[in-house]
Amino acid sequence: MVPGIPRLSPAVGRDLQDALRRAIATRRGSCSWDVDHAGWVVTLHSPDEQDFCGHTLEEVLAWCLVWLMFPESGIGPFLI
Repeated sequence: MVPGIPRLSPAVGRDLQDALRRAIATRRGSCSWDVDHAGWVVTLHSPDEQDFCGHTLEEVLAWCLVWLMFPESGIGPFLI
C-alpha cells in the first residue's frame, strides 16, 4: 500500500477500470499495461504509442483518458 493513496475495494476498482477502458475505446484508443518496480505502466495505442506511469491502474488509465480528451477541449496540442 502506498501512503496517501486511497485503496478501492476490488469490485469498485474493477468497475472503474472497465469504465475507463470503455471511455478510452470510445475515443478510438486501446491500451496495455504492466507493473514494474515503480508502479503501473500503461501504453496507450492511439494511433501513436504513449506511456503513462502511476501508483494504481485506475490512476494511469485516467491519465490515458485525459490525454485522449484533451484535443476535444479545443485548447490546442498537449505537450509534455
